[in-house]
Amino acid sequence: MTTSNPEADKVLFIPAGDDFAIVSHVEGDQPFGRDASNLPLITWPNGGWCFDANAFMLRLVDRGLSRFNRGGTLATYAAHITPLLRYCENNNVDLVELTDAHFSMFVNSLKAARFKPGSREPRLEPSTVISTASTCLAFLSFVGELHQVHLVGPEAAIRAEIVPSRGRRQTAVKWHHHSFPTRSPERRRLPVGSEVIAALRNAAAEHSPSNYIRRRRQIMLRLLEITGARRSEIAALTVQSVERAAAMQAPRLELVTKKGRGRRKDRIREVPITKSDARLLLEFARVNRSVVIRRTCGRAADPGALLLSETSGFALRPNTITQEVSILVRAAGLYTRVCAHMFRHRFITNVFKALIEEYHVESPDAFRQLLLSAEELKTRVCEWSGHSSLASLARYIHLAFEEVGGVRLAVDAVRAKAAINSFVSELRALNFANMTAVDIENLQRSAKDLTAELSATEGLGQEENGSQKA
Repeated sequence: MTTSNPEADKVLFIPAGDDFAIVSHVEGDQPFGRDASNLPLITWPNGGWCFDANAFMLRLVDRGLSRFNRGGTLATYAAHITPLLRYCENNNVDLVELTDAHFSMFVNSLKAARFKPGSREPRLEPSTVISTASTCLAFLSFVGELHQVHLVGPEAAIRAEIVPSRGRRQTAVKWHHHSFPTRSPERRRLPVGSEVIAALRNAAAEHSPSNYIRRRRQIMLRLLEITGARRSEIAALTVQSVERAAAMQAPRLELVTKKGRGRRKDRIREVPITKSDARLLLEFARVNRSVVIRRTCGRAADPGALLLSETSGFALRPNTITQEVSILVRAAGLYTRVCAHMFRHRFITNVFKALIEEYHVESPDAFRQLLLSAEELKTRVCEWSGHSSLASLARYIHLAFEEVGGVRLAVDAVRAKAAINSFVSELRALNFANMTAVDIENLQRSAKDLTAELSATEGLGQEENGSQKA
């Protein structure tokens, strides 16, 4: 079976609204609800309600999986289930009637799906086929439990087993079936390079349809670079957070982390930024953003987010940030793969490169031991990166050592480079032919901030040298 009908690629769910709730319990005649905002509501291809799939979603809610950004992780699970529901309806077989042969044919249909008829290029990578089919096995195991049918297991109707996952968490497990394809080699998504960032900045300056879009794109790129934030964290960044950072002697930008489960969700983390960057963000909020608010939703309906839609005044969605980066990549004529998450890789790798020098670490294993033994350092790294565990940071340790390549980077040089990059970024954003008095004043402030940053860095270097001589 091949996929050539566009309708076959559509998911079979819609996210519930932000105020959606489900009944948790009843006391007397009084029902009590629980939050189920953005819960994926799943149907069969014919439009009928799929009880089993929606019961599975509720089980995942109990596990605390993310529903942020139109469904979050639950939406991914729902999208994985979609092809299985289509297979069952197309073959007129109920979920509890599936056999091992049925499931093998289903997996083969995923492997055989093409982008378009006649194409030899598969629509799904082998790793994606495995992830999708493994989710379907977890779903079918739940269905068997729900209907008290031995549906999935080593000796069940569908012969599958639970195996340790190759993911970053060693305790994770996944369902495995003999029909799964050979996993494709892992593709490492490398950090975005400085020359690519420069090309994206130029594209934002030269190919934006309006002055506000140009400034918003420049601010978006700068935030991605200096915070290492996820798309959702950039979209949720508030003007209030920018104002607080700008008022600090050592600015720290507050970001809301949506990753994690239970108590770990909606954590606030603080990322240190330069004074120049804090002032740049504040200027955008008070000048460019304020114009959009006055022209669209008005102060009474101000959503509070820093990055807004020019036409509606609503906060940007995380997917819009992905689209904006893609637009800039095309406008810059870049042929390398670039996405918002690669800025995050760059940020974390740079943090590790600075720590390698600061603690004089000689190998990835020694650095890993340092993080495990130094609780304060571990807390600081996880705070800056927004990770809940050090296991998720393993890839960045190797990247950092690869980039250092035996050439030590002084910590003061890293700080100086960050301050200089911030100043250069502001220079590139200016239109020198039409500079106003305000632009000149802001440029003078930035130059003063840069001088202060470099002076402080030089002082630190002299102190270190003095202590070493002593």
